[in-house]
Amino acid sequence: MADESYRYCLQQAIAVISSEAGFSSMSSMALETVTEMIQSVLCEIGRCSQSFCEISSRTTPTLCDVEQTLINTVGFTIQDVAKYCSNAPTVTIPPPEKLHEKSQPKLITVGTPAPSPSYIPDHFPPLPSPHTYIRTPTYKYPNTEYAVVRKKRSESIRSSRNSLIKFIVKTSDTLSLVHEDVKEGLLIKSNPPVLSYMDALFSSEEDKTSQVDASQANNSDDDDDDDSDDESTKISKNPFLEPPQKRPNSP
Repeated sequence: MADESYRYCLQQAIAVISSEAGFSSMSSMALETVTEMIQSVLCEIGRCSQSFCEISSRTTPTLCDVEQTLINTVGFTIQDVAKYCSNAPTVTIPPPEKLHEKSQPKLITVGTPAPSPSYIPDHFPPLPSPHTYIRTPTYKYPNTEYAVVRKKRSESIRSSRNSLIKFIVKTSDTLSLVHEDVKEGLLIKSNPPVLSYMDALFSSEEDKTSQVDASQANNSDDDDDDDSDDESTKISKNPFLEPPQKRPNSP
């Protein structure tokens, strides 16, 4: 916004100088072109003056830096500038109006900011609110009463069971007890195998493992005690697991 104000003042100065030179009007495009050229020259003079100042190991440009810049940039000296100022136009250009900046809302602070330590310089900004860098752990201690723990465990089991039921209902076939609302009163449809009695006839891996363990235990007992030979050889056998026997009269 400040650059726009300075540019507006520069355009007014160009208009006054053009009027003193005998021009009665100027197009907007010509005014913008001349303004851009003069603004570039002024920026170049300031940049070169700062460069000469830094070469001389200084931070603030002096009159000598500006004079050297004018000679190298535009080709005239300070005396030429003073001669032009003596014959300058008498029309005064009003300064740009000062804009009222909007007041920023105050930040909400929590607590009183701590003073800066001795090793922090005074020109540094103050420390922020304590709640931004002080860590205060806040947590709730668990309740270890037997009744509360038992209740939470029951609720956890019930929640897990309900979640599992909902999952099975969504992934398997269901039956509805209420015909009006299909989503209420759902039962999980049972899908029994065609030959349900076959599971009892065929041995599982657990039965085979238990039989092998029992036979190994009986063999070890036979080596330790010879009197228990008859009892150790009697292994409980599942009659459904025995091979089929043929009848005497069968072919």
